[in-house]
Amino acid sequence: MGDATLTNESMHLAEGLMAAGFCGVIGTLWATADDDSALVAKGVYRRLFKPADANPDVAQAAYALHVVVQAMRKRNLGFHRWMQLVHMGV
Repeated sequence: MGDATLTNESMHLAEGLMAAGFCGVIGTLWATADDDSALVAKGVYRRLFKPADANPDVAQAAYALHVVVQAMRKRNLGFHRWMQLVHMGV
């Protein structure tokens, strides 16, 4: 994607997914450790599928990410491990 008049513009992967039709995306602003990505994914999906036999409540994705980041902060993980996490969209 690009535009001749916006040569210095770039598209973030999460923005690309939204342009493809996803209504909300959780992403990172820069590279992150695999262990942290797994921790975030596990925590977010646990929250979205609460209770475990329910359909996911995707409207809670931003809040689920917030809960995970708060838990990482309470564990005194360095800010570089959680501050790059973003939610875009609905």
